[in-house]
Amino acid sequence: MTFRFQVCFEPEEDGGYHTYVPALPGCHSYGRTIEEAEHNIKEAILLYLNGLKKHGLPLPSSQDAPYLKIVEVAVQDEKRRKVATTTRS
Repeated sequence: MTFRFQVCFEPEEDGGYHTYVPALPGCHSYGRTIEEAEHNIKEAILLYLNGLKKHGLPLPSSQDAPYLKIVEVAVQDEKRRKVATTTRS
């Protein structure tokens, strides 16, 4: 049986990639490169699914990638906010 899951690859500040599977709570991994991160998360997914089977729990259904959209949010500079609040009457 083959499963498909969306995997998130998040760059770490100190290098490497944190990976996780939103459909499998707690299924996380890490790799120094994208390739290593992908290898490691595949192993984590297999361990996760095998754990479910071992405990007699249902396996989740495969998931296609959800709709993702980048949204933009403006945040005021702290200095501007202080000036704006002090000039109000």
